[in-house]
Amino acid sequence: MAAKEPGAGGREAAASKEVVLWREEARRFETPDCEAYLQYRLLAAAQPRSSSGGGGATQAAAVMEMAHTYVPGSKRGRGLAARLCDAAFAHARERGMRETAIDEYFKPIDKNAKIIMDMQLEKEEKQIKEMTKVMQDQIAMQREIASKRAQATAIESKDAQTQTSDKIAEGPPKEETMK
Repeated sequence: MAAKEPGAGGREAAASKEVVLWREEARRFETPDCEAYLQYRLLAAAQPRSSSGGGGATQAAAVMEMAHTYVPGSKRGRGLAARLCDAAFAHARERGMRETAIDEYFKPIDKNAKIIMDMQLEKEEKQIKEMTKVMQDQIAMQREIASKRAQATAIESKDAQTQTSDKIAEGPPKEETMK
């Protein structure tokens, strides 16, 4: 059996077993489930011919431009993006293409997206805290109202008892007042 590779739970081993497929029509390298991928473009570039080719004419050579790499959060940290890049670079070398990456183009977009996401999360957290406070205040008010009702009921009950005991203490009504 093969030795388990280092890493949390053998994540590196899982990535090395991950198959990378080439989909020429989509111009992508991807995992079989299509969740992780590397998108590329093919560009024509002019290269000078060798001196034996005669003159200063140029020959078209393809350039594989690595445009975008995506790995979902559930598969991150396994080296999958590196495997996609390795497959793309190997493919380009096998076909005599030059490779270029435009990651610098995507980094500001990713950075701005992260900033926007962080701002949205902060806003949502603030709203949740405000809603929680409002709910706690409402619960406190409801408890206070219930307490005041209980006190009022107790006072009414006490008043009713006092009035009853006062009537009993007075005795039967006098005839003068009845006439």
